[in-house]
Amino acid sequence: MKKLSKLALVALLAGAAINAQAQVKFKITRKDDLKTYVVSMLPEQTLKGAKNTIGTAQVTLRVKSDKAFILNNLKSANQEAEWQTGAAMKSPDGAGDYDYVSINLKNVGTKAFTFTEGQEVELFSFQNAGEQLDANVELIDNSNDELIKTHGAEFNVKNHISVLGFGHRNAYSGNAGSLMNPEEVAKKLRIQKVFPNPAVDRTTVVYENLLDETAGDLFLTIIDSRSSRELVRKKVKMGAGEFSIDLSLEDLTEGSYLVHIEKDGLRIGSAQKLMVVK
Repeated sequence: MKKLSKLALVALLAGAAINAQAQVKFKITRKDDLKTYVVSMLPEQTLKGAKNTIGTAQVTLRVKSDKAFILNNLKSANQEAEWQTGAAMKSPDGAGDYDYVSINLKNVGTKAFTFTEGQEVELFSFQNAGEQLDANVELIDNSNDELIKTHGAEFNVKNHISVLGFGHRNAYSGNAGSLMNPEEVAKKLRIQKVFPNPAVDRTTVVYENLLDETAGDLFLTIIDSRSSRELVRKKVKMGAGEFSIDLSLEDLTEGSYLVHIEKDGLRIGSAQKLMVVK
């Protein structure tokens, strides 16, 4: 009997260890109005019953200090799980380029959320009431954030979520990106117009970027429609918003050209036709 009890205990502990390995990712998504953000979680394992109980949770945001970010209209996605603003720091020592604000789960021990593997669950939303809509609010990463590296033991800013089914530990495993297929990218990153067109020696390209990304390379290119050769290439801003970029056409001969927008080496969406006259 004792042997069977020991085996049962070993099996129980093994099951708990497996559950403890499965964790939760956080995700932030910016809406098309550029000021509304949604924070959600992505469980890496399905939990049922009491195992989906959340003990405590904290999400910490950061934004460049020069963007004058103002947190406004914080809304909880579930009435049974209320989120509230926690600590806020402006240009803290060790991470002076950023402002930080933490959002904490008010209801300890809530079962308001479901945990289904790979299924995104909205936690809360908020708006940026500041005037600079190109401000990019992002989640901190516990593994490499400057403030955590320099003052991790001093300030409680780490992303955190404790879930009964994942063991007595921080189940946060990182941040999930917004994975979009090329068609979805083309809806959020596009050339709006090229003017003057026809043009002589200069033209202006207006493009809109609604992607919630700051990393990566973004280029405007001009292609000869006859030879398909790239003749003009200019790196442009990756931030969100509408931008106008002047391109020189002095080295182009009279003819028909195509203007493309390119992200990380891939041409996105449809090209705009451009006529050059001399």
